Amino acid sequence: DYVYSVVHSESIPSWPLGMQKIQAIISRTYAVYQMQQARLAGTHYRFYDIRNTNLHQVYNGTHNCTHLRQAVDETHDLILTYKNNIALTMFDVCCGGTIPNNMRDKDTSKPYLCRKERCLFCTACPAYQWKEDMHEKTFLQMLHAAPHIKHKFKTFSGSITDIKITDTDKAGLARKVKVYDKKKHAVTLTGNEFRLVTPRKIK
Repeated sequence: DYVYSVVHSESIPSWPLGMQKIQAIISRTYAVYQMQQARLAGTHYRFYDIRNTNLHQVYNGTHNCTHLRQAVDETHDLILTYKNNIALTMFDVCCGGTIPNNMRDKDTSKPYLCRKERCLFCTACPAYQWKEDMHEKTFLQMLHAAPHIKHKFKTFSGSITDIKITDTDKAGLARKVKVYDKKKHAVTLTGNEFRLVTPRKIK
């Protein structure tokens, strides 16, 4: 039932059955992997092992898309493994053309996540390249309201005068971003901290 709900949240209902089966298998594998890791880490006593957000995989509860049940039933009990270990089947709606092997934090113990070639398959996806227009005051309010970074902006003076990416890895992913105020004081954020301020919603 969990996988059935996740497939609805993490796929497009109109995708062909074959793709829905793939989504069912990787979603099931990802869940089993996280459950296993929680037990290995001794944290399985918590109320959950998997967050219901895009940090893990989205679970929006029950739904009425009965056609997705076929994809789940026909892949019942199937998971992906690598060298007799449960695989970490990370996925996203679009890779953005990133070469994972060039990422600074690549996991060399999982070579199946370290693709060495640029993928051009999803260049037509709305998430491949996009921009967001936002008023400076609106963005500053979002920085002050974001629970994970708002403490960094307690001494920030007035408006934003500049934002600069100061560190990237070979894959082109932003590692550090500096936000400057009118007194030229800079707040340094990690790339992930900056991205989480304005999560992109793909329509």
